[in-house]
Amino acid sequence: MKQPIPILVFIYNSYRDPLFQNLLLRYIKTLSENGCYRFDLITFEQPEYALTAEETQQEKKELEDYNIYWHPRKFHTGRFLLIKKAIDVITTFFLVFSIKLKYKTQYIFAFANVAAAISVIFTRLLNLKLVIYSYEPHSDFMVELGLWQKSSWNYLILNSLEKMAARHASDIMTGTIHMVEKLKAEGIKAKVYRAPTAVDSGTFYFKPEARYELRKSLDVHDKTVYIYPGKLGGLYYEREIINLFAALYAHDDHAFFLIATNYDHDKIVTWMKEENIPQSAYHLRPFIPSSQMPDYLSAADMGIVAIPPTPSQKFRSPTKVAEYLLCGLPYIVCKGISEDDTIAKEHKVGIVLNQYSKNNAVSDMTRISALLLVDKSVMQQRCINIGLTYRSYQNIINVLYNIFV
Repeated sequence: MKQPIPILVFIYNSYRDPLFQNLLLRYIKTLSENGCYRFDLITFEQPEYALTAEETQQEKKELEDYNIYWHPRKFHTGRFLLIKKAIDVITTFFLVFSIKLKYKTQYIFAFANVAAAISVIFTRLLNLKLVIYSYEPHSDFMVELGLWQKSSWNYLILNSLEKMAARHASDIMTGTIHMVEKLKAEGIKAKVYRAPTAVDSGTFYFKPEARYELRKSLDVHDKTVYIYPGKLGGLYYEREIINLFAALYAHDDHAFFLIATNYDHDKIVTWMKEENIPQSAYHLRPFIPSSQMPDYLSAADMGIVAIPPTPSQKFRSPTKVAEYLLCGLPYIVCKGISEDDTIAKEHKVGIVLNQYSKNNAVSDMTRISALLLVDKSVMQQRCINIGLTYRSYQNIINVLYNIFV
């Protein structure tokens, strides 16, 4: 029997991070089903997603059934950040080196640019092929959103490593045609694939019973439910989301806002009060577990994409849009985000705004209301059909099979 192809999966996220759980983990589990691969998984565990020692061992045991072998590491932050990151790179190098020696590893499969930026060091020193999934200009995101200065060491180092990763990768999977064209224009020699983030339609689909039960429990039977399940601040809008809610509520006092985030709830409540949105018009809860996300999306009428319209955001491919569409949910997005703005307009599965503000034009609110008046079953099927075409899980699997041969 042919030996499984050994692949090292490298992410700079936590194992329980929904981005990893709903994307990369599902992909490698699917790939593992034919027995042709062995995966060594390296993650960096943050307190936000911490597992107990018992939970970690249980997860390791379950992963081994898929021929996936997990090597969790600690995520460091705080003071002396660059020194801590350098130590992380050096210690992780020896782990990667030992895995390569033992299993004759051929590939590093890196998730997003930060992981790719670190991985390129390993691939150059250890003669490994670098495959990047979700290549996006993370360093530029940080500058445009005011989190870093372009002259800072953080930016200079990450930006340089991002460019190096693109130059030395064998294969790059990126979310939009915009980045495909940019990389080709820069003369990148890697095989570049347009591969928008996708979720499994066997997991994300409309659930009528969940819709009924959740709307009953929230007492929102006849209300228009807008949902935002995700992060606020950093790479995402913050108070601006509440400003948008204020505009929606001013236009329609039957609007109801379902917000699932680990952001400071007290601050959100204060902002809601400042915008005169009563507590009866919203429900605030922590992050929704991945297994329950389709239930909550099924209960909603419109999803929100919380990405601000800075220039580099056209290169992003938000997972939320894949989840919304496959659950039959139209969405609101800013102009210039991924290809999601174009898809929303061309296929009438969403509304595109220039920005999020409590002063959004009445015409914007009217367009949202008009979209919501479309027959519910017609809109659901329209969203699902576009989701399967635009964010097909199987398309990603087919690309990966072509790469890892």
